[in-house]
Amino acid sequence: MNYNQPFECLFMGGSEDIVYDTCDDDETCTTALAEKAFTVAMTGHTFFAGSTMYWYNSDGAGVYKSGMRYLHAVDTNEITLSCNFFVEEDIQDTSYIYPGILFDVDWELKQVELHCEAAGATASEMFSIDLDSNKGSYWDTNYYEKDMNGVKDIIWIPESGPITISKKDLLNFTWANVGSANWGLKVWYRRLA
Repeated sequence: MNYNQPFECLFMGGSEDIVYDTCDDDETCTTALAEKAFTVAMTGHTFFAGSTMYWYNSDGAGVYKSGMRYLHAVDTNEITLSCNFFVEEDIQDTSYIYPGILFDVDWELKQVELHCEAAGATASEMFSIDLDSNKGSYWDTNYYEKDMNGVKDIIWIPESGPITISKKDLLNFTWANVGSANWGLKVWYRRLA
């Protein structure tokens, strides 16, 4: 474990809900760009360029593998994401993009900040931070929940200090955001290897 690593910050952002957006095989799906990125048709997505998001691809061929992706550019009905490699091929099944973090090494979660342009105005509309364990649902964990009604900004620092998260465990952020406020999420973390 490398506890001498400095903490870094991931940025994610969008408007409307932050749960996820989908690309399915009813849409024209992919265009390869210089072997470093691919463009995906995603009607009605709500994410901002400059975000780092989690891409989940259930394509049986595994052409665009699941993992963390940087959003280079966004248009009304498409997004351009980074990739490690590609083959120009349509995605065969439903894919998702959403605020989430997964690393191939153990890592520490230090702090999460959510900033919105307007306070939430719907009762019992929860902002949630949840761990989806690679070991199975028995190890899934809810780390934090906050009713966003009347709330514009959140800074959450785990009370007992940074939380160690195992490699290949997925940390998800959800909020329905019925009022469609623009939002920005900052996550302070450090890799331990």
